Amino acid sequence: MSMIKNTYFFINLLTAAVTGITLSHASPALSESSWQKQGTNRSTIESVVAQVSQNKEQAQDYYEEGISLQQQGKLAEAIAKYQKALELNPNLAAAHLNMGVAFATQGKDTEAMAAYRKALSIQPNMAEAHYNLGNMLVEKEDYKAAEKEYKAAIKINPNYAKAYYNLGNVLAQQGQIEAAVKQWQTTIRIQPEFAEAYANLGLIMNRSGQKDQAIEAFKKARDLFKSQGKEEQAEEIDRMLQRLWTSPSGIA
Repeated sequence: MSMIKNTYFFINLLTAAVTGITLSHASPALSESSWQKQGTNRSTIESVVAQVSQNKEQAQDYYEEGISLQQQGKLAEAIAKYQKALELNPNLAAAHLNMGVAFATQGKDTEAMAAYRKALSIQPNMAEAHYNLGNMLVEKEDYKAAEKEYKAAIKINPNYAKAYYNLGNVLAQQGQIEAAVKQWQTTIRIQPEFAEAYANLGLIMNRSGQKDQAIEAFKKARDLFKSQGKEEQAEEIDRMLQRLWTSPSGIA
């Protein structure tokens, strides 16, 4: 197990974006026949529908204000806006999701997980909620449960690069090295500039004695880190490359 911890020095969990989810909530509509069957006054039905529609519009406004505040780092204010949105429209899954991200940023893991699970109870096919929940489970070292959430996210969104990457991480933590490598390779296929995936592949190849392949992967990771302004990571890769080039065993 100690070897795995050393090997996966670069493994990290990527935080899901706060924005990027847009949900349309169509106003409920009753057919003419349903009004007649219920024996309900048509004007009453129209009034109820209008009120529901107005509430959802107001909820969407609060939700969008919450996004703006969250992007500014005003987490408490953002959470308050999401809560107002949910008072008007409890089924606004994206508000639960983003509120969960805000809670997680504040270190309130229990509240964050509850928010993600609530979002999924409303909208089970929300890949971001599965992904975020997976990240929280990893922090609790519940790798098997996290694996399940990442796989659910990937099933919904087969091009979810971050989910493949983190799935590789949790598989590696469970000792499933070959399966982890496949996930990182898929990550790179989907998102060729994913530097961390190259770094992890380099580490695996290094530990397995594949010096040339490790050097190639590390060089790619280093160049990507540099281009992304991640100088600290690039320098760490450079140090590994230096050790590889000078080590008689070929292992950094």
